[in-house]
Amino acid sequence: MKNIDLIANKEYHIYDFWNDKYIGKQKGNSQLTQVLRPGESRMMSIHTVQNHPQFISTNRHVMQGMLDLKDCVWNEKETSLSGTSAVIGNDRYEVVIAKNDYSVLSIEASSGQAKWVDIDKDIAKVVIQSTTNSEIKWKVKFHENINNMR
Repeated sequence: MKNIDLIANKEYHIYDFWNDKYIGKQKGNSQLTQVLRPGESRMMSIHTVQNHPQFISTNRHVMQGMLDLKDCVWNEKETSLSGTSAVIGNDRYEVVIAKNDYSVLSIEASSGQAKWVDIDKDIAKVVIQSTTNSEIKWKVKFHENINNMR
């Protein structure tokens, strides 16, 4: 078993790239066990839970955003998450977002088409489609859910 030195009392979002599945939130001192089929591999992203919407993964590359997500920034004043993504023409591009008790108000993209897709109560995706290879700037504006005000 491999210890990756997470902080025991912090929570982390875990996302399984190959199965396109949100594993959930886990404490840093918890144990994650996976059963693999013969010949199967897994690639998990692990992100410290923030108090605002945050990037978790992309569907473009096994490195889950390292190569294709040029930037991703939370703007507290605007309550928006924005980024620039390298998108391949005619290929559905997805940015996985942990909502962290926020709801979406609007989404925009510099080119192509962008939409918001809720996956469950915790996770959603920004889905971008373009007919050409492009670096597309996108922005999602949020509203904090009243029942979850900090």
